[in-house]
Amino acid sequence: MNNTSILVITGMHRSGTSLTAALLKSAGLHIGEKLLGRTDSNRRGHFENLDFLNFHKSILKAHNLSEKGWTVFDPIPVHPEQFKEAQVIIERNNTAPIWGWKDPRTTLFLEFWAIQLPTAHFLLVYRSPWEVVSSLYQRLEDPEFETKPELAFQLWYHYNMKLLNFYRRFPDRSLLISLNTLLDFPGESVQAVNDQFSLNLNYPSSTVVDKSLLKQKYLDVDSVQWTQQTFPEAIDLYQTLEVNSWRPQTKPNQDWVQQLEANKIDPLKTWYQLKHQEAKLEQLQDKLQQTEQLLERSHFQLNQTELELEKRFSQLHQTQEVLEEYHFLLKDQKAAFSKLKFEQSIAGQPDERYQSLVWDACHAYCQGNFSVMTQCLKQSMTHNIVPKTQLVMDWLKTFDHYHQVNDLPFDSGYLTELEDWKQLVRSMVVGHGIS
Repeated sequence: MNNTSILVITGMHRSGTSLTAALLKSAGLHIGEKLLGRTDSNRRGHFENLDFLNFHKSILKAHNLSEKGWTVFDPIPVHPEQFKEAQVIIERNNTAPIWGWKDPRTTLFLEFWAIQLPTAHFLLVYRSPWEVVSSLYQRLEDPEFETKPELAFQLWYHYNMKLLNFYRRFPDRSLLISLNTLLDFPGESVQAVNDQFSLNLNYPSSTVVDKSLLKQKYLDVDSVQWTQQTFPEAIDLYQTLEVNSWRPQTKPNQDWVQQLEANKIDPLKTWYQLKHQEAKLEQLQDKLQQTEQLLERSHFQLNQTELELEKRFSQLHQTQEVLEEYHFLLKDQKAAFSKLKFEQSIAGQPDERYQSLVWDACHAYCQGNFSVMTQCLKQSMTHNIVPKTQLVMDWLKTFDHYHQVNDLPFDSGYLTELEDWKQLVRSMVVGHGIS
């Protein structure tokens, strides 16, 4: 192993192994290059090396077992060719002075890895059965527990029994620690790993541990009692883990034991609580019904408002159409008035008919009727007294004047690029085609 140190992190799913891996990673443990990304259940990431994760999945799949690790089958055989694959994975990840990996499925193969890596150390993380089971029940991606809820307890017991047995068999190569200890004493926990395995990890980052991400924020007495009733073996095993695990000069937190003893099930109290909760539920249902009625009335009012708005929009649209008609009428009247003033200004002039036709051509141009514009300009040529060499310039001058009188922008470039205009000018130059 090139004088490197190896630290393997494992434990039952939902026991805080991801947080443990993040904590040790911040302290200098290399846990791989390709890691499993974030999910809804692990928002900060799983910190699982995909090499080892996929290796464990392939073994489980080869035996038609759940790739998630939902199995109590033991032992799980590893085929000879998979031994070679494991060596390849080890060589590929042996790239740092202190390296390792984290995957809850490793718990199912602890003995295999202990043989494959005779110098490796193992950090075994556990969490209370009621917290793990509650967390598993909340995961939408695990429908197995809906049809078989007892499987969650069976898995917790199987995984943690394997941790305990491995710890007892290899006390020098392993350290058993609870998630609560890691949460309350992160720095001391990393130092305990250094002391136990003669490592030189740094002090962990203070930003890694975020208790708000944990689903269980307080002692759920009901969950403890349900565990005691449905799977008392888990309570016994948890107490054994607490006794054998490392903690910094403190006694295990026994609040849950006191709660369990102090809250023995009283049939009358349970009866009262049940009926009391039923009454509260009925009260909440009444409030819900009132809220639904209020919401229904609000929806009705909203629909009425939407109808009124739709009516107003329709009226506005009609008003806009009338305004547009008035606008066009006003525009026509303005053009007619402008034409009248122009005709008065040219009355009696020798080229009166010529100027009138050119003015009509300007009006047709502004209306976008280029064929009429061309026709008017052609006709104007039969009445003009302007020399043909100046005719085009005179037209442009009149177009510009028309636009100024009517407060319109004029782009002579656009006009002269029109195909109708070009054909008219070409016909003048050639000297035929004009009637």
